[in-house]
Amino acid sequence: MPNKVRMAVGNIVIDANLPCSPNEVAEVLSELRVDVPGAKFLYKYKSGEWDGKADLFRVVEVNGTGTQIRVPSGLFPAMYRACTARWKEDGLHDLRGIPATTLHPATVPLRPYQFEAISKAFGTNNELGWWPRAVIQVATGGGKTEMAVAMYQMHPVSTMFLVHRKDLLYQAQERFKQYGIPCGIVGDGHFDIYNPGVTIATMQTIASILRKVREQIDVSKDPRMVHLVRAINTTHQVFFDEAHLMASNLDKGNQFIDISNQFISAYSRWGLTATPFMRTQYDNLLLMGATGDLACAVTNEQLISEGFLSVPTVYMRKVSGTMATTFKGNFRSSKATSKYWREVEERGIKYYSARNEIIIREATAGPHPCLILVKTIEQAESIKLKCQSMGVPFFPFLTGSAGAAERRQAVADMRKGNLPILMATTIFDEGVDIPELRKVILASGGKSPVKLLQRIGRGLRKADGKSTVQIIDFTDTHHPMLQRHADERKALWKSQGFNVKIER
Repeated sequence: MPNKVRMAVGNIVIDANLPCSPNEVAEVLSELRVDVPGAKFLYKYKSGEWDGKADLFRVVEVNGTGTQIRVPSGLFPAMYRACTARWKEDGLHDLRGIPATTLHPATVPLRPYQFEAISKAFGTNNELGWWPRAVIQVATGGGKTEMAVAMYQMHPVSTMFLVHRKDLLYQAQERFKQYGIPCGIVGDGHFDIYNPGVTIATMQTIASILRKVREQIDVSKDPRMVHLVRAINTTHQVFFDEAHLMASNLDKGNQFIDISNQFISAYSRWGLTATPFMRTQYDNLLLMGATGDLACAVTNEQLISEGFLSVPTVYMRKVSGTMATTFKGNFRSSKATSKYWREVEERGIKYYSARNEIIIREATAGPHPCLILVKTIEQAESIKLKCQSMGVPFFPFLTGSAGAAERRQAVADMRKGNLPILMATTIFDEGVDIPELRKVILASGGKSPVKLLQRIGRGLRKADGKSTVQIIDFTDTHHPMLQRHADERKALWKSQGFNVKIER
């Protein structure tokens, strides 16, 4: 068997022929074998039938010269490094279709860290030459969309900017138009495609069209759908807003990865997010495979120290008492099994009267405008009942059923000072721009660093006359599991360089 490896690198996958048996592939590509979350609970793992790992490569064929495998293109650097450490390279075929490119100047007034980040992203090279694909980490409020506009000006090819919520369509469109770049939007009843040019689209709309194509539903009768499919196939540059959402388990159906794989001509791929690579190794490599590795990291701590974000103070309000439960035994343990979590959350967060009273008092005390972030409608209803018992008018409340226009109006009212308090579910976790916020109340607890940092970002943006923001969190002492979550949140805030004040 020859001691050489061949690779053909496209925009979606790498096809490689490795001069070894299928059993040896896993050893060579150990970097692309990762622990599967929750594997240790499965019978196959416990019985020793399975090592609990998943492969980010797929064996396609075994032939006379070795084993042909397929790998997501974003993992090319890791794969190339692993293979050439063992074998000689026998032809590296670049199938990406990158034209001769000259970058143009941008008119967007970039901050120093933005210019540095874009320079790193566009300046990335490897064995294939220019490698315009990466994750760009910029803390919430750091101007990711402005950076995307500048990157389009520098590399003005057919581009799609993908968002996961309807209200973000209009927010992104406004930013592009601000710099004289007309763009179409696809989603929320609109079907305006600019190809070549910039099209901003929701993931959900594209997924719906692709599903119809897969189910062999005839879309040829609708010229809009035909145009969209053609645009997807010919787009050269794609931006994934809130790209951390792409890091989720494939076995549960990853819509974002699926959509990414449809952009067969997109040699330029950018993942924009404040919170990348904060999940499991498996999830992180899914993100890297779709976009590429991390090109740069602009953190909250950096932007605060440089004066671009408000200085946050996190107040950990103490919630005392003893939570009533229907379970016995290890339910009181900080390591209570997941089957008890629903009751812990319901009794200790959603419906805990003393906690809800603190939320209401904090919201009414100001400063305003104040945003209360809850997890569910049930939690909001519980707070509403507490408001009634305290004689306090209930706050305006937005859920996922609110239309994009209603959300935009609420944001506009808060920014103008006409809406002092707003309560919202997770629809306001990401992408909402209200620089004027003076207080954010994190009412739903939890411990996910991704979700927590996204939520706290709602209040960090600066505005005229605003240099600080209050973040209200809770030290939930009424159950060990909630106490443990609170301790993890406190550690997260301190790791971000925030000032944390703990109520004793």
